[in-house]
Amino acid sequence: MKMIQNLISALAAIAFFIPFASAAFARDAAEPRVVRVGTEAAYPPHNFIAADGVIDGYDIAILYVVNEMIPELEFEYVPVAWDGLFAALEAGELDIIASSIGKNAERKARYLFSEIPYRYEDQSIIFKKDRADIHSLDDLFGKTVAVSTGTQIAGRMEEFNEKNGNQIKLVYTDGNLNNTLLGIDSGRVDAVVNDMIPASFAARELGIEIDSRVIREFSANPIYFLFRKSDDGMYYRELIDKALEQLAEDGVLMELSIEYLGDDYTLDETARGN
Repeated sequence: MKMIQNLISALAAIAFFIPFASAAFARDAAEPRVVRVGTEAAYPPHNFIAADGVIDGYDIAILYVVNEMIPELEFEYVPVAWDGLFAALEAGELDIIASSIGKNAERKARYLFSEIPYRYEDQSIIFKKDRADIHSLDDLFGKTVAVSTGTQIAGRMEEFNEKNGNQIKLVYTDGNLNNTLLGIDSGRVDAVVNDMIPASFAARELGIEIDSRVIREFSANPIYFLFRKSDDGMYYRELIDKALEQLAEDGVLMELSIEYLGDDYTLDETARGN
């Protein structure tokens, strides 16, 4: 958080030089509009509740900085379980989702995504350490593999499985990575397909030893902020995209990625190289 505070101070000087909103969407800067940002807050290091009770993580750290660049808005962070995030957005209980969201066809039809991704992730096959029988997707044939319901990763695995005669037994979880890793450790499932970064964090906390293989057949997955399809959603997206563009040019996204994730995952080529 100290790094974020330093970045906010440095960026405050340039915030007012960024031409954010069109006249049609002008807001009274003297009274910032409260914007509710939903996040799972249970997927470290991307989003989590810190020891002091503050919502933190790479997804959120970006918006802390962005908010200082947009005096028209005041972000309020709301923890919501993964399986309730999209319903809360549609019901108007949230205005933005910041929870490591990738695109799929269903989401593109229903929501707005930021034009600029703020992270790229590889999908990995994650399994108990010392297993010698899993090296690629083909090695999952005949095995039980966990995926999180409604995620882009689940969609990719379903597509792969269908093309290959449904030889993998896919089981669906509510996104609780700790429970899934415990299932790997106990042998209830053979593997999970997920981003390895949060899996590594969770495994260390649980004292579970895991290994992984990056799925090279899948391209790196760009990650976005999500908005309702509405005039307000378009307005928020416009402001945030302009801020993200500035932060990318200034190297701030890269610095935050290194701080929270341990390396630069802000570009496709850098993510694939890690």
